Order: sequence, then structure tokens, then C-alpha cells
Amino acid sequence: MDIIVFSDNKNINGCFAALKKVSSITLAVHPVKSLKKAIAAAARAIVYLDVSGLTAAERSRSIKTLSAMRDNRFAIIDPKGAVDDVGELFFAGAADYVGKKLYAQGITLKRIQRLMAFRPIDLPGEAPEAAAPCLFDAPLSGADWSTVRDDCEYTFCFMFIELDHLMEQKERIGAHHVDKLSAQFMAHIEKKMEPLHGRLWMPQEYGGVILFPFDGARCDAILACFRMVMDRHIMMTEDLGLDTLLSFRIVLHVGSTVYRGRGSTGTIVSDTINSIFHLGKKFAEPGNFYLTPTAARYIPEWLIDYFLHAGEFEGREITRMRLNR
Repeated sequence: MDIIVFSDNKNINGCFAALKKVSSITLAVHPVKSLKKAIAAAARAIVYLDVSGLTAAERSRSIKTLSAMRDNRFAIIDPKGAVDDVGELFFAGAADYVGKKLYAQGITLKRIQRLMAFRPIDLPGEAPEAAAPCLFDAPLSGADWSTVRDDCEYTFCFMFIELDHLMEQKERIGAHHVDKLSAQFMAHIEKKMEPLHGRLWMPQEYGGVILFPFDGARCDAILACFRMVMDRHIMMTEDLGLDTLLSFRIVLHVGSTVYRGRGSTGTIVSDTINSIFHLGKKFAEPGNFYLTPTAARYIPEWLIDYFLHAGEFEGREITRMRLNR
């Protein structure tokens, strides 16, 4: 395994000291300015970029360069805590983030193994390894919608989302205003999920179910929902222009259903659809984000500490996002 480090920090070797003793790993360190040239010749390597000496603009350009790689995986070293939104790095395709604490402790072989398990490097000509077929009752729907056909059954990621307390507010602020607020909110959520190929599939009065194609290897909706809960104040004020904080709850589940386009779902009979609505309406508490076991297994390693056990519902152990650490 080749590991290529780009850093202008003279002490960077200390972070990788444990890996120098591993005979199966070749470690090379280059200055940041040589990034583009050096990675052009790299293949099946893990590329670490130390962003401690970069401006925000330089950091953004470098991450775009790393995101464009196909045969390598990249990770960010941030010993000074310069990155405000770590989630954006993973949206860009990062396989790991090394913050202040991990930088001081040093990167171990176990860390590299976890990185590769989270985002493996495919052999030339091979398709990405998917989760074992026995985990699911139906074929995977894929990384996008290109192979999904009407009236065929697939495994998808389902996102239930619903605004809290709007029924109670109808008398106070009027049904028209509540309906308009709900429509504005769901239009914004659908737009946020478009980069992940999410579609508002079953709209409801105060929310609905967004459907994502699922390839069995990753579930990016987890990180998107996590970030949305963390940034809900910003979303309400800056994105939606509201002067009040709306509460909403989310449930993510991976399961199977027959697919039909939006507006043609009324006759679908699906235990998956029934279970996610039951969980969202009967178990989920306002303002919380939940995952069923089939979705929770895809929580990124670095995010695990932000989730906890929330109890059992209809025979499933439910996981909840930790709102206060």
C-alpha cells in the first residue's frame, strides 16, 4: 500500500511514525505545491493532504483536485482545526479526517485498515464491492436511478421527514400559512437531497418520504441528515428566511419495495413503507433523527460516537442521533 503525504509541516513525519515500521506500506512525503503533479502519477494510493498552511481558497482548490481522483483515496490532516465543516469533506469524497487529537496520537495501521473498509480502492476493471446480497430481500437499486424500472422491486434508502407541532399551530396561525410553510420546507429538503439522487417520493401533509437509490456500499443520506440536524438554525434563518425555529424529525431505513413513480404509489403494498411510517409517527420524538438497524450499519466510523441506542420498536433496535454530547 502506497501512502502519499502532502505537507509543508516539518514535523509531519511524526504523525506517520507507526506506519514506517509496517513493511507492506510505502510512505512518501511531498510539499503541498507538488500536489497536482505528484498525484497524476499515483495509482491505488492513499493521499493525505495537510491543510494547516493553506488559505480557505487554497484548501478548496486542493480538495477539488483530490476529489477528481479515481484510482486513489484521500484524507485530510487538520492539526490546527481550520476546517469548519468536516461533513463537507466527506461529501467531497474524503475517506478520513485527521483532527488535532488524532494528529497528536499519530496514524496507526488499524486506522488505515478502517479507512480502506470505509472507502475501499477498487482494482482496475472491478466494480465496487457491495454489501452481501443476503442482507437484503431485493436487488440493490444502484448508485443512481439509471437502472430502476417501474413495477420492479429493489432495495432503497428511505428517509421519512416530518415537521413537528404544525397541527397544533393551525388554529394559531391559520391553515393556509401552515400549508405554505410545509410546502416551502419540503421543497428545500428535496433540493438539499438532489445531489444524493434523493426524490420526494411520497409527499404528505407536513412532510413525506424521500427515496434514495442504494448500492449496498454506502449510505450518504446519513451524513446529509446529520448535517441538517446540526445546521437547523442556519437552515431556518438563512435558507428559508424564517424568524422561528421549526422542529422536524427524521427516520432513515434501508429496505425493499416495488418502485413506481411519484403519484402512482397509492396501490403499493410494502412492509417497508408501513414500518417507516409507523416509526416516524408512533416512535420518533420531535426534533430527533433515527436509524433502523439496516441503515445504522452504514454510519461512518468517525460519526459513531454521535449516535446512541434509542430503544426497540416493532422488533427492531433503533439508533438515535445524540443531540447533546
